[in-house]
Amino acid sequence: MTYSCGQECRPPWREDYGPDWTRSPIARLRYVSSTRLWTLYYRRHTGRWERYPLLGPTPRLDELLTEIDQDPICIFRGRAGEQAAQAFGRRPLC
Repeated sequence: MTYSCGQECRPPWREDYGPDWTRSPIARLRYVSSTRLWTLYYRRHTGRWERYPLLGPTPRLDELLTEIDQDPICIFRGRAGEQAAQAFGRRPLC
């Protein structure tokens, strides 16, 4: 089973696209019944889904939801990541 979680909402940005806001899911949770494990995925700028790098599959859904909520590397909301900011000697933006 796969579930989308959360949405990024953007206002209309091109006249030819119409007046509607654009909505895109920010996270995906996949449950594999044979292993009873949940896996967290994030959506790349290309639209492809990739496995979240900081947490592996887990039987605890609450861990994944907390990770999405805390977003420690700013991967779900599209802001500059904390690790990238530290690499340049700056404060994280999120």
